[in-house]
Amino acid sequence: VSTSITVEPALNSLNTGICTGMSIDTMKEKMPSEISKWKENPFCYRFPCGESQQDLVVKLQAFIHEIEGHVRPVLVISHISTLQVLYGYFL
Repeated sequence: VSTSITVEPALNSLNTGICTGMSIDTMKEKMPSEISKWKENPFCYRFPCGESQQDLVVKLQAFIHEIEGHVRPVLVISHISTLQVLYGYFL
């Protein structure tokens, strides 16, 4: 069985910008208006100095097209935010 391992930068986790490392409770306390915006539309909400899940979709498009062309199974190991986008596309 032949296998190869590829590191794909597009599979990096969602960039949460200035919110990186903050818990939801901390964000509620320090950035209540941002939490409100996020709750209104979590897919399109862009974190300050970061990205949205919609941005992540754009970033993943080339990778998605590449793995669609494979005839053998592909195992993807990544972060939950990235995997959620991939699940949404393939399901």
